[in-house]
Amino acid sequence: MPTRKFTSDQKVSVSTFLLITCFILAVLLASTGELKAEDDIIEFACEELEAEVREIIDIEEGPIRAEDVKDIESLDVSNSFVESLAGIEHFKNLSEINARFNRIEDISPLTELYRLTKINLFSNQISDISPVSEMTGIEEIDIRRNDIETIATLEGEDFHAEGALLDLRYNDIDITDFDFLYLAGNMEDEGLEVKFDPQN
Repeated sequence: MPTRKFTSDQKVSVSTFLLITCFILAVLLASTGELKAEDDIIEFACEELEAEVREIIDIEEGPIRAEDVKDIESLDVSNSFVESLAGIEHFKNLSEINARFNRIEDISPLTELYRLTKINLFSNQISDISPVSEMTGIEEIDIRRNDIETIATLEGEDFHAEGALLDLRYNDIDITDFDFLYLAGNMEDEGLEVKFDPQN
């Protein structure tokens, strides 16, 4: 059987094809890396929160990535004029946060932090505590002196560990309301300590 021989033109064509293929693969891999790097960048909605984080991780400028905050287990941003916690959801190893004396209204970014056990939100502007129902493994939530009027959004939710503390004092809750007393009683029967007296 005759052996097939490649002409010089055919060899050039094969070499060109291989070079083009390698180039395309390199471009695709580079693009994937760039997209991953962009996805990894933390976008903070609040300049004050970003400034506090930069000081902690000692990065004065440039993007902050999830890799930069992966070792942070405890975060203190109290008295920092923080208005939004957006961006905090990337702190996957965070177990404690102290954000007292700020201007925070929305606590939903905390629901993605599954290692979080202690939260101090004393003296903020929180009115909706429904995100609390999505927080698993919580041991203590201090949410005193906010704008909370009801905890009805927590009814029927099992969001706490045995012996956890939910401190609701100094809010705007009507603690003489039967529905509130019934719900608070149910929570305590399930092992959650609820502090609610006095109110504003």
